[in-house]
Amino acid sequence: MTTTWIAVANRSAAHLFETASKIKAPKHLFSIPNKEGRLLNQEIESDDGGRVKHESQHGQNKYQPPKEATEVVAERFAREVAAHLEKALHEKRFDKLVVVAEPSFLGELRGTMSKQLSKVLTQTIDKDYAAGKTPEIAERLKEEVSISLI
Repeated sequence: MTTTWIAVANRSAAHLFETASKIKAPKHLFSIPNKEGRLLNQEIESDDGGRVKHESQHGQNKYQPPKEATEVVAERFAREVAAHLEKALHEKRFDKLVVVAEPSFLGELRGTMSKQLSKVLTQTIDKDYAAGKTPEIAERLKEEVSISLI
């Protein structure tokens, strides 16, 4: 039997679900909260870590524009979520992965995935369901994700 994990995430929370059937609603496994993800830029302590000096091949200096504090928080949380998924994949807890995430966070999360994790990613849905309660999310997932469970 093929086990599919469904990660529902935004920058403030990730909820992991599991299903082996397109008939039943997915079962909630666990959630990963990120309290900093709800904060505004001015509420997040920052060291202006986005501005980095790089030496190019021709001796010219290039500066990256500073990142918003909320972007840094989102990147860090995406790495944390991906690490949980990587560990579970290594432990063979799922065969397929579906990611449902707020569009900009979906990009962050995909950017942190290893090749192995990307290979089992069967579907992405750019919707923000992570703010809902887990029973509501599970029902939405049953409708949205069933096509990838065939």
